[in-house]
Amino acid sequence: MNNIELMRRAVLYGRNALEWRRKFMGLLPEIYKRKLYFKKGCQSIYEFAAKFGGVSREQVERVMSVERKFREKGAVTLRDQLIKGEVSVNKLARVASVANAETDKVWASQVKILPKRAVETLVRDSKFVPGHNLVELCEEVKNRLQAMTDRGVDVNHLLIKLLDEHEAQKKDVPETKSRYIPARTRRVLSHEYGTKCAVRTCPRPSEEIDHIVPFSMINRHDPRLMRPLCKPHHQIAHAVDRRAMEFAHC
Repeated sequence: MNNIELMRRAVLYGRNALEWRRKFMGLLPEIYKRKLYFKKGCQSIYEFAAKFGGVSREQVERVMSVERKFREKGAVTLRDQLIKGEVSVNKLARVASVANAETDKVWASQVKILPKRAVETLVRDSKFVPGHNLVELCEEVKNRLQAMTDRGVDVNHLLIKLLDEHEAQKKDVPETKSRYIPARTRRVLSHEYGTKCAVRTCPRPSEEIDHIVPFSMINRHDPRLMRPLCKPHHQIAHAVDRRAMEFAHC
C-alpha cells in the first residue's frame, strides 16, 4: 500500500468514525429513557456511553440537555438532526438557546452548511436588539465637532460635503472579467470601514471582502456593493446567497 492510498484510507476511516460517533451519541437520550443500558450490564447511561462509545460524562450530559431543550421547544427538525447524527452535538448546542418551533427549520438549515464558528456568530447576532440611536460617535469626534461648532463652523454643511466627496470616489467603476479587487477599491473600503468587520455588532477584524451583489451578476468591483467582513460573517453571507438561489429555482 503506497503513501497516498494509506492517507486516503485513514481520512475515510476517520470520517466514518466521526459519523458513527455522532449517531451513537444521538441515540443516548432514547437509550436512557428506555433504560436499555441495564441490558448491557451497565448501571448508568454514563457507564454505557463510556464503555461502548468512549463518550465522556460531560458529553453525555450535553447530548441529554440539548435533546431536552429541542423537545421542550418543539424544535423537531433540530432534534431529528441530533438523534440521527446528522450534525454534531457541539454545533447543535450553540443554537439550543435560541431555536424554537418557529425558527426550527431555519436553524436546521444553517447548522448543516455553516461551520461551528459561523454558527456561534449567527447565534450572537440573533440576540442583538438594535437601539434607537444607531449612530455612535467616539468622544474625540464629539469634542472636535463641538469645538468647531463653538467657533461658528456649520458642521452639518461640512459633514455633508465630506460625505459627498467620499461617495464620489465610488462612482464610475468599469466592468471587468477579473475577480482581482483593485487597490483603489480596497482603499475606499479601508477608508470607510477601517480594519473591522462591517457588521455593526461584530468586534472582529475584517478578513475577507464580500460582494453584496455577486460579482458574476455585475462584473464590477463596486465599493458601494461591497463590504469587508470577518470570515464567519462572510460564510454566513454566502449561505444566505445560496438559500436565495435555491429558493429562486424552486
